[in-house]
Amino acid sequence: MHLIVLIGIWSPSAAHANDETLLVIHSPKLANHFNSKMDRLWNSTELGVTP
Repeated sequence: MHLIVLIGIWSPSAAHANDETLLVIHSPKLANHFNSKMDRLWNSTELGVTP
């Protein structure tokens, strides 16, 4: 399996006015670290309306 990290920023004005960012990292080691961190963040997130 070939793991890569794709990190991007998008906004509604991206289609017409702003330049947006896309970073592509071809590193299986970094992709595994990134995936582990994102899993930990996602699993500890409480979804819903912020008080």
